[in-house]
Amino acid sequence: MASAGATPVLLLIHFHRAFIVAVKSRHPAIDDGYGPLPGDLLRSAGRTASCRTPTQVFIFRESIAKPTRFCARLVEEIRPIKRALRENVERTIAIPVAVESEEKSFFVPVMIVRKGELQDDLKVTLGNGAPAHLLNYSEYLILVAHALHFSFISAVIDESVAPLVQAIEEDAVELIAQRGKELKDPQDCLDRIKALAEHADEPRHLWAVAELVKALARHYPIVAVVPRPENSQTRAIIKYERLVIPQLKAVPYGQNKLRYLRDQVGRAVGTKPIELDLTLNNASFAQSYHILVFGPEGTYLGFQDVPEVRETIGESAYFRFRRRLGQAYAHGYFRSVPPDAGANLRLTARFFEIPPGTIAKASVAAFANLLLMFSAAVLLGADQVAVANAFPVLVLTIPAAISAWIGLDSAGQQLLDGTLSSRLSSMFTVGASLASSVLYMAQVSGMWQFRQDAVNLFGVRDTAWQILVFGSFMNCLWTTYLWIGRSVSYYVLADRQVETPQAVSN
Repeated sequence: MASAGATPVLLLIHFHRAFIVAVKSRHPAIDDGYGPLPGDLLRSAGRTASCRTPTQVFIFRESIAKPTRFCARLVEEIRPIKRALRENVERTIAIPVAVESEEKSFFVPVMIVRKGELQDDLKVTLGNGAPAHLLNYSEYLILVAHALHFSFISAVIDESVAPLVQAIEEDAVELIAQRGKELKDPQDCLDRIKALAEHADEPRHLWAVAELVKALARHYPIVAVVPRPENSQTRAIIKYERLVIPQLKAVPYGQNKLRYLRDQVGRAVGTKPIELDLTLNNASFAQSYHILVFGPEGTYLGFQDVPEVRETIGESAYFRFRRRLGQAYAHGYFRSVPPDAGANLRLTARFFEIPPGTIAKASVAAFANLLLMFSAAVLLGADQVAVANAFPVLVLTIPAAISAWIGLDSAGQQLLDGTLSSRLSSMFTVGASLASSVLYMAQVSGMWQFRQDAVNLFGVRDTAWQILVFGSFMNCLWTTYLWIGRSVSYYVLADRQVETPQAVSN
């Protein structure tokens, strides 16, 4: 007796350790060390100074400190694939200072990411499709050290504070080279750099140094070598693509209890919400920014929103989204977004299945289950037991096989897949179909007594059959209602006229 009572407790302990604690402890160790010493980087930068011209260093520095000055246009495209997102980005780089220079190539940051983030399946190409050459970690750090040293010299600082300048330069290099989980706060170094402005003839270079340290203390750029553009506007195109682990939208319990419960049930039955929560960080790195988000195959856009967008980007910036819904993608456009605003912009895109979809298949299976179950119940009520016993049992299991095929077999094939309604309906159809088969065999063999109740439900008198028939009827009615409702909703969206273009002022 005591062992029977201890079994649930032991199962609970095993469940917690095997499926919760063990999963949380499967993360690999993170490098907690530091990068090269600042003195070594500065000496390496001095030895390789002849390999980089002042124009190259200036463009690299300014493209990080003032990214919108050199990135004229950025187009970002998001497509879901199996268990991930494929991000494709095309950047149009404008290098006006290159008109009067003779450099054959320039160092341009392709993207700026947080330190410690791995870039999965990253591919960087030039506008002609040729692979772009990327700087490795050591080459990047030497280039940064060279840019810092160049900026301090260009500021023309009073020689009386030369020892202080050297110490600040080494601290700045150390902050940029640091890595690991515990990153130092750059604010003290930024204050010391700005304090040097009163000792400099060209303080704008110190302000650029401060922006460089602020941007790279907790982030690092992936730097590409871009050949000199051959066109008169000195513009170059650089593209990259990578796999992104998405952040699926999850509603907290306190915000919406019904939505939270529905999400938890969906996870339990294996459905994945067709909703994406995306950051629009790239909007701050270009003068003109386009974002296109495509839904899974067989879906249409039913909802899109960027919460508090006007409060985030301010009154001077411009944004617009394609208001029309019903197409396969969301399209947004931003211009003149402030540098720190992009990280706070989030796009929520919700996609729905194009009718008929899985709900139509679930409705057909539910109707077949109801029809066969009702026929079996009426036959038993009319004492037609002489009908071949094996055949009705086989027929009753057909809806279960159909539901398993259309609603359950495809689980887990996509990142965004299935709907909760069709999955629950298919599961009910499977359960009701198998239950009716068992009940039929039990009553035909005499193991379960068929009861002629006084209540007659469309010719069905047995209580057990009445429960199964009524449940199947409600399942069929609900799925048919959703099928019709979603079809009407989609075609209302699809028949709307396309919005007329409006002039956009510069």
